[in-house]
Parts: sequence; C-alpha cells; structure tokens
Amino acid sequence: MASSPIPKRWPSTQPIYHYTTPQGLLGILESHTIWASEAAGLNDLDEVRNGWDEIERYLEQNDPGGDFGWVLHESVRAANDPSQSVFVACASSRPDDAGQWDRYASGGLGYALEFDTSVAFGVKARSAEPPDWADKFIAESSYLRTSWDYAIYGREELHQHLDLMWTSISTRLKRAQDDPTTAFHKDLRVDSFEAAKSTLAWLSPYGFEHLAYRYKSSGFESEQEVRCTLRIRGAESAVSHRVSPYGITGYVELSGLPNERQFDNIVWEDTDVYKNLRLPLQKVILGPKIDWRTGKTAVERLLRSTGYDNVEVTRSQVNLR
Repeated sequence: MASSPIPKRWPSTQPIYHYTTPQGLLGILESHTIWASEAAGLNDLDEVRNGWDEIERYLEQNDPGGDFGWVLHESVRAANDPSQSVFVACASSRPDDAGQWDRYASGGLGYALEFDTSVAFGVKARSAEPPDWADKFIAESSYLRTSWDYAIYGREELHQHLDLMWTSISTRLKRAQDDPTTAFHKDLRVDSFEAAKSTLAWLSPYGFEHLAYRYKSSGFESEQEVRCTLRIRGAESAVSHRVSPYGITGYVELSGLPNERQFDNIVWEDTDVYKNLRLPLQKVILGPKIDWRTGKTAVERLLRSTGYDNVEVTRSQVNLR
C-alpha cells in the first residue's frame, strides 16, 4: 500500500461556528442546546452512502482473509445499517463565511455562534432516568460520542484516512500476534491472538463509521465543515422528532457538560445537573445584513435573559449583497 499524506485532525483548542437563523438563535439560547440530527435526515445523505460504498470497496481491495476478514466485513455491513440510531451535529471552522451566511443564516440576517470545543457535549434527555439499573446501563453504555473533527472532502482525502486506519489495524494485529496482552490499552486486556482479532474486528467499524458520516463532496470544501457523530442504542426516550424535507426525522439535543461530568454520555431530566446545563458559548456574530446598533442591543439583552452574561457580541465583516 502506497503511503498517504497524514490527514488533518481537529485541534481541540480551536472554536467551532454554528450558523443559524433568528428563530434558531432563540431556540438554542432558550433550550441551551444544539441539535444533532439523525443521519437518515441529512441533506447530504447520498454522500454518506457514497462514503460507506467507498469504505466497503477499500476493504475488499485490502481483505485480510480468514475469520478476521469475514468478521470485519460483517461488522462494517452491520454498522452501515439505516436502522441504526446515528446522529450528526454540524458546524464550521470558518467564523465569517459569505456562503454560509447566505445558505444557513437567513441570507445574512442570521447569526454565527462560537463554541468552545474543549468542553464535551452530552445528550440532554427530556425524560427521567430509567428506573431499572439495567435499562440505564444499556442506554448509557451503548452511547458513542466522537470528538469534533473536519468533514472529509472527496475520495482522495477519504483514502488518506483509510490508509492511516488500516496501518493502525495491521500494526495492532502484528502486535497481538507477538504478544496479545499489548495489543490494546491496559483497560482492554486480552490474553490470546484470537481474542485480539475478535476485539479488533468489533471495534474497527466504529472508526469506519466516523469516516463515513464525515464524507462530503469536494465541491463544499470551502465551508470547512466540522462534525460530531453520536450513536445511541437503547435510549429512544432521549430522541425527539421534527419535520424535515425528507419526512419525519429524529434528533437529540446536545449541551455542554460541566467539568466534573465531562465523561457523562446522557444527562437525564430529573437530575440536578440537567437544570444547570449550558452551552460553551463564547461569541455571537451578527450577520452582515443586521443593523449593528439595534441588533447588538437586542442580542445582548437576550443573552443576559438566558444566562449568558459574559458572551461577546461582534458583527460580520463580510459585504454580502
């Protein structure tokens, strides 16, 4: 396999920007949440499907054979199942982009919200904590949250990520063959090569999934989109629904987690933490068509009324016609 350039990764210290309409800003500040929509309701669902198709072709070309190859292929096919509850939150690394003002922020009459990505986002579940400990364990342990990361634009960039991932898989297999106890982190210890292969085949599809749901056409590369993907099983009560251009679509609400709860997955409605959840909002940027004086006054008043007193308000420098 020819070596590929190292793909860029999202730096956790860099903020993200969420473009939204006036109605969207009200909803975000009053609920203290942003939405992660079900993958089946994404505007670019066809691109996600193309990403999965490309991943499956890649695996066929690099088939390791044997039981490991079979289990790996079956695990990837199971992950690429439209019935799976996968949700995607989208933002951008560009704070003042004319195209996104036009497309996502009411033609320049909307807002861009700057969020701190060093703070973890968790699901804010509008339901009580399951009374049965087993149901609660299944809901919370079946949840998988990825960090924010760049969208992947086009086949060439996807293959860079796949080459890197395949090198990691091959290295772990070789390490497991020499000494299976060193194949994984100390908290995931296995004692045989067969157990290591089985574990690796089970874990790998989550990595492929993280690539598939970030795949986009290279024509949108100027947006510099970043995404966070979430997989939820057994926590249907955390999922709400809305009308989308593609019918009824599920979504989950995300909010910032306090420092002492950074590793929580789901925050239930009847807990003390739920009542104090806030988004890690750092700045609100007014769109290029909003009057600066009146717009700034209104947004600052809204921020104070919703508990975001120390958030900066600035304006776009784009000349949007």
